[in-house]
Amino acid sequence: MSSIYPPLNEPISPELALVCPDLAERARQLMAARPLWAAPVERREAPTRVRPLEFLAPALGSILVAGTPFALALLAAVLDR
Repeated sequence: MSSIYPPLNEPISPELALVCPDLAERARQLMAARPLWAAPVERREAPTRVRPLEFLAPALGSILVAGTPFALALLAAVLDR
């Protein structure tokens, strides 16, 4: 096998296939019988309901993390009077 042919597990670029007709023919032979965009549909179960604590805990945590520096700066300003 010539060194211009990539291994079978590597994709063939369209540019290379346009330049070399042999590679274009090889690419046509290696193409899947079914288009890649027509992937099988996966059935998924309905999502479980989010409990209030699962929603509120991250929300309150992010508010605390974002608000703590402001609260500390405000407290420092009040205590400096």
